[in-house]
Amino acid sequence: MKKFFNEGALVLTTLLWGLTFVVIKLSLTNVSPLLFVSLRFTLSTLILLPFMFGVLKNSTREILVGGIVLGLLNFAGFATQTIGLEFTSATKSGFITGTFVIFTPILQLIIEKRIPRKENVYGILLVLLGLTFLSSKGNSLFDVFTELGQNFNIGDFFTLVCAIVFAAYIVYLDIISQKVDYKPLVFLQIVITGICGWIFTYFLSVSGLEKFSFQLNNTVAFGIIYTALFATVIA
Repeated sequence: MKKFFNEGALVLTTLLWGLTFVVIKLSLTNVSPLLFVSLRFTLSTLILLPFMFGVLKNSTREILVGGIVLGLLNFAGFATQTIGLEFTSATKSGFITGTFVIFTPILQLIIEKRIPRKENVYGILLVLLGLTFLSSKGNSLFDVFTELGQNFNIGDFFTLVCAIVFAAYIVYLDIISQKVDYKPLVFLQIVITGICGWIFTYFLSVSGLEKFSFQLNNTVAFGIIYTALFATVIA
């Protein structure tokens, strides 16, 4: 029963995350990418804070280090994905992000020396096939990959980096979550992601590498609230 509960939680997470590609894409018309990440994870931190005082009181050095590493990987993943969404479509972003299912077992093999089982391989092929059909717009599979190769842009590159980073995040989470309580890890990674967001937003804006923009409207407000509450805290 526990197995189905755990897998059901992952399915729910997938559904909650699926909507974020469209929501974030629409929001980026009025807010710069890293500022969006900063606001999203700052609001998530504030939502979780009242529930975390008792949890953090007994945190160990291993929990602190684990939370920081997860936070840095989490920030790198969401930053590259959000920046990528500014330059590519929500559909392509979802497709390329989904390729983390390929990189995860590769990194598990390198880092954990864990050889993928045949069930893992079948699952990877099935997911890639499904993602391809969802992104195909009625074209053949060959046309989808041809179009992806011909129209590969800077946004797609950032999203591919995001997929690799998220794969590394999943592998490290698999390692650290077996050693310590998950609750402080959840909170610490969200805090670190928000802090990194503000730091990079400031320095990239000052250096001129990213143009600071923020225009609050219903789309932006919904995007921040949805991604903070549903796609971060609940997920």
